Amino acid sequence: MLLFCSHLQGSQYYIGQIRDERFYPEIHGRMSWEGGQLGGPRTLLDANGRRIFFDWVRELRGNERERASGWSGVMTVPRLLSLDPSGHLQIDPVPELEVLRLDPRRHESIDVPADSEVAVEGVGGDCLELAVEIDPREAREVGLKVRRSPGGEEETAVSYDAAAAVLRVDVSRSSLDREIRYTRYRSLQPHLPESEQYVTAQEGPFELAPGELLTLRIFLDRSILEVFANRRQCVTQRIQPRRQPVCARRCGQGSVAASLDAGSDADVTLSNRTGTLQLSGGADPAQQTEPSENARVPEKRQSIASSFKHLTTSYRVAQTR
Repeated sequence: MLLFCSHLQGSQYYIGQIRDERFYPEIHGRMSWEGGQLGGPRTLLDANGRRIFFDWVRELRGNERERASGWSGVMTVPRLLSLDPSGHLQIDPVPELEVLRLDPRRHESIDVPADSEVAVEGVGGDCLELAVEIDPREAREVGLKVRRSPGGEEETAVSYDAAAAVLRVDVSRSSLDREIRYTRYRSLQPHLPESEQYVTAQEGPFELAPGELLTLRIFLDRSILEVFANRRQCVTQRIQPRRQPVCARRCGQGSVAASLDAGSDADVTLSNRTGTLQLSGGADPAQQTEPSENARVPEKRQSIASSFKHLTTSYRVAQTR
């Protein structure tokens, strides 16, 4: 696998064969699409032989606000890269991230009438992990909304569009901050008119096989959103809402069945344009100050801390090289 970054289109890769000291690409893929912010892919090989991927997610706040903040960009969560039996890329969050989970909660058999949204109580905040499983059946579009304000003024929609065969993150209402805009390419292009410089959604190619469930792992951490789908696609997006809450939705005919596990706080709203969603949820370890409800978690954190330490150390070494 050959990772590279295009100045205009961000992080990309080729998968192929090396023969006679030459690389022969067979599969091309992108990790960032129009409106995306990835632009500095790096990997390392850990002590267990795993290929761990990190990438830099750039800012949206403009040069002056970025300089004033004293920092620039944020890294993705560590991702485990591997190949499936057909030779295509598999993308997973590293299992070490599971140590951050606390006080898991489950919401099941939630009925979402057609063309409506249902808020899931008791799940709220801006740092969380969501594990979602949806049977899309005949739906043309299914998904959820995250960081949704109580009045819906701000929200980010994550969805699978079966007709377009894409995994979509709609940022058209992600922030009330008018300075937050999503460029089509990684920089403004003087030859393009203003109307073509910006987009309102990032879409990565993705298609479910007949009868296949949609399985999402979603990570939210303040201004960063990472959506993993069925181990074979991941869309990363910066979002900077001024208000808090999460949501799930459905468009099309017939019913939908789903389950959701949340590993941190975030208000969840389910929307459906005909169907039923079954959910489960959880709480935010980053905001948990006392381990009283899960006394074994500190031990769990301690036992796995060395893995993260090794990853961090190895990554710094890889960067210096």
